Amino acid sequence: MKIFIWSLLFYLVSLPAYAAQSSFDYDFVDVRVGFADLGGASGAGILAGVSRKISPDTYAAAAYQYGWANDADYWQEDLYLGGGYILPLDNKTDINVGAGLLLQWVEGCAYYCGANNDTGIRLNAAYRHALDRQQELSAELIYNAIFDNADIGFSLTWILTQTEALSLGVQYESIGDLSITRVVARF
Repeated sequence: MKIFIWSLLFYLVSLPAYAAQSSFDYDFVDVRVGFADLGGASGAGILAGVSRKISPDTYAAAAYQYGWANDADYWQEDLYLGGGYILPLDNKTDINVGAGLLLQWVEGCAYYCGANNDTGIRLNAAYRHALDRQQELSAELIYNAIFDNADIGFSLTWILTQTEALSLGVQYESIGDLSITRVVARF
């Protein structure tokens, strides 16, 4: 599976640039508050992220996430540092692929009892489409490899632009035995 994902990323990055221009803003800060199902235990968390376009077809991204389980003695912190490639298909649709470093700190009884940290990778491929001038829909495939474990998942996000400086939305993400529903505020 790793070979397939790396091959797909290499293929998409090596495609020639299209004449279409992206209509999406890759310069933003977002805050996401979520409620999670961790394989039977409930939890919650907050994620803060930033994305910055560094050229017409590349971007850098960073995110910090803190989550906890309500029913168990468990918390987790994630730090993501990465970037990606933007492939505009037309003025309303983009495909973007990304890769980055994932650092994770865990304490409590999840996979085992105790405290631990690890460094891994996160790969993603996303399809973003503008439904109209105010609405955006995106679907993303996610691959995380950390703690000697590899998980494949997906997310679906709907964003509604409120003003030029504020967009609100909802997101559903499922990866491994974790499912999260989030409210999104993008600035």
